[in-house]
Formats: sequence, structure tokens, C-alpha cells
Amino acid sequence: MPNRSAALKVRILVMLSIALIGAMISTPALAQDSETGPSILELDAPFDTSHAPDGPYQLHQSMLRFPPGAEAPLHYHGGPGYITILQGELTLFEDGEENVYAEGDSLIETTDVLYKGGNYTNSDTVLMVTYLVPEGEEVTTVVDDPDAPDPPEIVSETLAGIVHEVDDPPSSYDLVHRTMIYEPDQEEATLSPIGDTLLTVVEGELEVSDEEAIASIGAGEYVHLQGGSEQTLTNPGDEPVVTMSTELEPHIYGIVPDTGSPVDRTFAMWLIFMAASALLVVGAVLRLTNTNYRNESS
Repeated sequence: MPNRSAALKVRILVMLSIALIGAMISTPALAQDSETGPSILELDAPFDTSHAPDGPYQLHQSMLRFPPGAEAPLHYHGGPGYITILQGELTLFEDGEENVYAEGDSLIETTDVLYKGGNYTNSDTVLMVTYLVPEGEEVTTVVDDPDAPDPPEIVSETLAGIVHEVDDPPSSYDLVHRTMIYEPDQEEATLSPIGDTLLTVVEGELEVSDEEAIASIGAGEYVHLQGGSEQTLTNPGDEPVVTMSTELEPHIYGIVPDTGSPVDRTFAMWLIFMAASALLVVGAVLRLTNTNYRNESS
């Protein structure tokens, strides 16, 4: 009987530990009504930010169009760049190595690599780009290219672009690109970002409201949405509204999925370590108790 009781206790402890770990690593999802919320135009692309600088830094967000034949000369960046191909194809030379990126692909440009490239197809290429640039650094610096002494004849066009000062970024986070379209006859949508978000209008005009105020955001303008806030987004016009957003999504996990208090990744890992340690200690005690029982019985 003691053997069965001890084994049962171990199984119960294992199940409780697994449930606790599963709860801690559950990530809250971006709140969005599937029936009335905005549809994803091209992407929902997360990036690892292991190359990101410490704050403060400038966040440069833009949507670029490369018409057929447009090129970017040889250059490097003062901060990491997070790029997603929204349309078409981009050929990029990274320290001389050629790579081709198609619609839906994402890439990260680092500060220690020389880049050049362009659109060598017959249709437009559209990119969403976010650069995180420390104070005192330039976003892009063009360098002499012995293989291309003349500047490009066709260059990219900025469809929309903003610069935002980030003083205190999360200690650990993902950077997430999103592009959305709001149709004229679409019902208002509710957006509840997990982390601070920069929402920029590329085309049209968007109304963004909370419990206190309503703001009208036109093409080329942006709004800073704080993480944990709830916003109502409405297209008041007759044409679709196209937006892009960059979210700094902190690594947080709910103690109880969806409704629990958030904890950061370091604290969550500490809790997992403590739970596992407690399980090992209890298991050792149970084994010792079982050994003593056998010795007494014999």
C-alpha cells in the first residue's frame, strides 16, 4: 500500500507541475474580433530582437515601393533593420552574397554587413521596414562601390514613413510587423495590443478612439498605442484604409491563460525552476520514506 500511495503522489505532482508550466508559457493573443475586426492585408510577421540596441533609440518605420529596375546602392545601417516583403520580389546582396526574397518573406539587416540590391522584375516590389537606430547613428550610410561607380537611375519611393523616440523598450521582446486594410463598409474594430504599437496610415483616413478621445489619422500620420490599452478603429471614408504597425511585444506569459497576471520571461523561468526543484525534493523524500519502510518491514 505505501508503494502505491507514493507512486500516486508522484504522478499527481508531475501532472500539477506540467499544468503549471503550461499555464506560465501561454501567451495572450492580440484581441481581434474575427467577424468585424480588420483583415490581414499581407502579413503578421514577428522578429527576434537579439540584435536590437538598448534604449533610447529612434524607431524608423516605413513602407517602400521599388518600381521595376529600382536599386539601392551599397550601404550599411546604424541600427538593425526588420524587413518584410509585402509585394513582389527583392534581390539583395549581403556582403556580396546574393539572396532573393519573395512576397511574405522577412529578413533582418544587421549593422556589420554591407548591402545593396533592387527590384529586377517587371512588377512593383513593396516592403515594410523598421529600423532601430541608437542616438547619434545614421539610419543608412552609402559607401563607395567599385563595381557600380554611377548612382542608380531608379530608386525606391517612400509610401509612408515615421520616426518615433523609444526611451525605455522592454527588457525582452519581439518586434511584430502588421499590415491591415479597413474597408469602407466594415464595422468598427477593437484593437488591444500587448506591447507599445506604432500604427501608421499609408492610404486613407482612420479614426482611432478610446474612452477619452477620438483622433483622426490621415495618410503619413501615426498614433502611438500603449500596450494593454483598448482602441476602437473605424474607417469613416468611402475608400479602403491601409495601415502598417510595428509592435514591441514583451515576452510575457499569463499565470492563468488569457486572464492571469502577466510575468516576464525571467520570472517565469525562475518559477519553472522552483517548481521542478520542489518536485525533485518531494520525489527524493518519497523514495527515502519508501526505503525506510522496506527496511523496517524486513
